[in-house]
Amino acid sequence: MNEQHITIKPTIVYALLRSLGQFFIMGVIVAVSMYFEVMSGLLVLIIPSMIILYRILYWKLVSYEISPQQIKYTRGILHRRIDFLEMYRVKD
Repeated sequence: MNEQHITIKPTIVYALLRSLGQFFIMGVIVAVSMYFEVMSGLLVLIIPSMIILYRILYWKLVSYEISPQQIKYTRGILHRRIDFLEMYRVKD
């Protein structure tokens, strides 16, 4: 029996769009630190940068696999988690 599997993964553009809020906050921090000529403001950018990189990596590792019997949702970086949804539970 020939079963079809469709795998869907978010693109990098989706991950970047999900992180727009952090990009805005980073821009404000840079602008304020440049205005007051404070170098410590640039050091504060390390934490938001790490959060953005984590989120981008997280979204790159998310995948949905759709088959006639089930939908499999995989996510996580260090702790991979896999959820299944059987198709007989899906109502039209």
